[in-house]
Amino acid sequence: MKIQFLKNISLRTQFIALFILLITMTLGIFGYRYYVISTAVVTDIAEQNAYQIVKKNNDIIDTKLSLIGQNIVAFSNDKELYEAFGTILPGNDEDILKLDHIVSDIIKKYFSHSQDIYSVQLATSYYTFGPTTFYSGEYGKSFIPADALKASRIYQTAEAAKGKIMWIPTYKFAEMFHIQYLDNIKTDYEYMFSAAEMLDGAIINGSVYYTFPEGVEAPVLLVNFKEDFFKNLLEESIPIEGSYYMVLSREGTVISSSDGVEELSSTLNAPWLSQIMKTENGFGTIEIAGRKMIVCYDTSDVTGWISLIAFPQEQLAGTIIGAMRSTLLYWAVFILIIAAVASYWIAGRITNPIRRITRAVNRTGKGDFEVKLPAIGTKEIRILIHNFNLMNERIGTLIEENYEIKLKEKDAEITALNLQLDPHFMYNTLNMISMVALENNQDELSEMIISLSRMLKYTVKNNKDLVLFAEDFAYLEGYIYLMSKRFEGKVEIQLEMDQRILSTTVPKFLMQPFVENVFVHSFRIKRTGKLVIRTEIDNNTRRFIIEDNGDGIAAEKLQEIQHYSGSSVGMLNVQNRIRIIYGGLYGVEVRSVLGQGTSVTISLPYQ
Repeated sequence: MKIQFLKNISLRTQFIALFILLITMTLGIFGYRYYVISTAVVTDIAEQNAYQIVKKNNDIIDTKLSLIGQNIVAFSNDKELYEAFGTILPGNDEDILKLDHIVSDIIKKYFSHSQDIYSVQLATSYYTFGPTTFYSGEYGKSFIPADALKASRIYQTAEAAKGKIMWIPTYKFAEMFHIQYLDNIKTDYEYMFSAAEMLDGAIINGSVYYTFPEGVEAPVLLVNFKEDFFKNLLEESIPIEGSYYMVLSREGTVISSSDGVEELSSTLNAPWLSQIMKTENGFGTIEIAGRKMIVCYDTSDVTGWISLIAFPQEQLAGTIIGAMRSTLLYWAVFILIIAAVASYWIAGRITNPIRRITRAVNRTGKGDFEVKLPAIGTKEIRILIHNFNLMNERIGTLIEENYEIKLKEKDAEITALNLQLDPHFMYNTLNMISMVALENNQDELSEMIISLSRMLKYTVKNNKDLVLFAEDFAYLEGYIYLMSKRFEGKVEIQLEMDQRILSTTVPKFLMQPFVENVFVHSFRIKRTGKLVIRTEIDNNTRRFIIEDNGDGIAAEKLQEIQHYSGSSVGMLNVQNRIRIIYGGLYGVEVRSVLGQGTSVTISLPYQ
């Protein structure tokens, strides 16, 4: 039923439905490709931009921390510091207060210009030196407890570094210095990260050598930063909603992060973290907590910490989809309306002339061959109508001529039968002459007549363009036999055949014109000679070679032959047939030296 229904739909309706279907499919395919490509392009741009933001922020952080690092080095090599520790004994409270005043002034000299620093202190197990005020605010001398210093990880790390600056990832102040009463108290310095360096106790300033007196404890310089140091730089770098940033140490310690993402100073365990640590900088798509996130990251040259920004891929794509959906919908409706109108008009241009032609064909089928249609419509329709009109004109003429043509066909059949009888008459006559020669003991003459009969049969019956080489070579052997009788054994003939070539096909009379030239032209001066005919296969090419040691060809004549101008009709015919059947890569090559002989090589593909 459905098939019958489709058959009954008009051609115009089918055209309109087909156009709308094609337009809809095209819109769908291009819309999908547009979405995929746009998403990829926007994602790539977002990755590149986010990575540049991370890298720029990291450069700013490195610049700030590098300057602070230079001040730390300058501070640790300050001669006034070593002179103060060399002249003031820490066991005396009055001396300690004097030393604290001197150290505070030195600290202000090197670090007071930086507003990123929360506090700077020179800590020992007996006293913590430093200014009571700094840019970050006020705090007492017990900000870092002296009695808990040596048990802290900061001190142990600085001591093991032996005078190198060490960057300590974010830590909880109460846990680092074992201050239990601060565990549940929110303070301004609850979380910090620090730069720590233990003064090695000796410096050389010009030609003067400064050192701490024997028994004086080497102090640890602590430059402390609040976690806000990173937050102020990175929080504004988050590109879209759902993004977050993190700063991680090489061990995975969370140094800074967006609110509510990860707890500060905790160790992050994630399968993708090792890959980031390995590559150190770059960007890519990583699955985090079941969501595909675009992660851009860069490693600090100063601290070795990694700053990263992560934002959800679907959030980025969702922003694009809304704009694309409305744009594609508007365009789709507009194009479908245009397609419907255009298809209705085009279908009418095609179907209306076809209806006229259909009605005219029906009249012609009833025997009215006088029908004429005006040639209107598209170019193809006009050609169709013109041909229809010509057809009607020709049908009348053909009906009249039909009887006469049938008579001529009968005459042609009779003529063809007569032509078939003529070769049989020739074969029978030659065979009868051969028998008479045998009766008169003329065996050689009989063999020549039989060879001629076979050649005649091959010439008349085999009218194909391509024949088996075995058949064509048999014809050639018959010709050579007849010609050798003419030269009464004065021509030595040598045949070297590759048996594989015998079963292949070649153009008819392939070698005969060239062998004929040898017998006719090559031995006019030399009365005896040698003719070599051989075949070979080389690199999927068949070669048919005719060589003689006859008179040779003059250079001028050879040039004419090689360019097939003025050459024999037979040679030109062979060359043309080879080019037509096999193409220009194959053909005939003639070489000759006057007085020494001629060589003809015919090249055909080995198939």
